[in-house]
Amino acid sequence: MQSWNPQAAALFGWSTEEAVGRPLTILIPPRLREGHLAGLTRVRSSGESVLSGRIIRLMGLRRDGSEIPIALTVNTWRGDDGVGYTGVIRLVGGAGDVESD
Repeated sequence: MQSWNPQAAALFGWSTEEAVGRPLTILIPPRLREGHLAGLTRVRSSGESVLSGRIIRLMGLRRDGSEIPIALTVNTWRGDDGVGYTGVIRLVGGAGDVESD
């Protein structure tokens, strides 16, 4: 991960200093990691993602090992350095939502 904001820190339990530079897989439950890595491989080879621009509901993994329902929006682009990705995550309804200003 290249950037991390205070809302992500509150939601997942990793400070900015701890999260930046770590792999995205720290936020993915172990049972879902293989599918995530396979999808990244496909995007890197084709430069296109069938999930780009869509809202994807799935489970996220907090630092303490608990899972939370999240909505993820991913965008991809191809630049001089290859394929780039941006993900926006939000908690899906219910108690424990992180509020932002």
